[in-house]
Amino acid sequence: MLVLVCLSALLLLASAERPPTDDKPRVARWLVHNADWATVSTTHKELNGAPWGNVASISDGAGDDATGRVFMYLTTMDATAADAEESPTSSVTLSEKQLPGGCDGRYAEDPPCARLTLTGKLAQVASADVPLAQSAIFGRFPDMQKWPTGHEFAFYELTIENIFFLDFYGGAAPMTVDDYFAAKP
Repeated sequence: MLVLVCLSALLLLASAERPPTDDKPRVARWLVHNADWATVSTTHKELNGAPWGNVASISDGAGDDATGRVFMYLTTMDATAADAEESPTSSVTLSEKQLPGGCDGRYAEDPPCARLTLTGKLAQVASADVPLAQSAIFGRFPDMQKWPTGHEFAFYELTIENIFFLDFYGGAAPMTVDDYFAAKP
């Protein structure tokens, strides 16, 4: 039994290993799949359209089910969802530094510490995709199922249109949305 537990732990650690730097789309997908939260930026309606950043829990799939799609569970009682309802252009920003042991003691701005900004439209998930979003979010954050129903939480997704990615010296790496989704973390 102890051997099985140890082997399971090793497999989990192996699947969470950072991909090689030269496989940039794969590193980006790995970062999205392993992050539990991100900074979501919208144009804030109460600040005359000024940028607004807010923390949100994210998931692209529970366990090994990495889809690359960025799901959230939001309420319009919070500025992020309320802003997205009015103006859906948004961005989601992540840093490798936010992961456990991320960047091996480097600073978040050190170029080898991966950073990713996904830009697109943030909107409620289409009804056909609710089961996928629900599995992704509740699979990673099971306590969210108990959040107050009166707050009208709903599943949201950032439909990715543009990608900014940096994980080494020399500037941002060009990456298409197709390359991002074709990679496996």
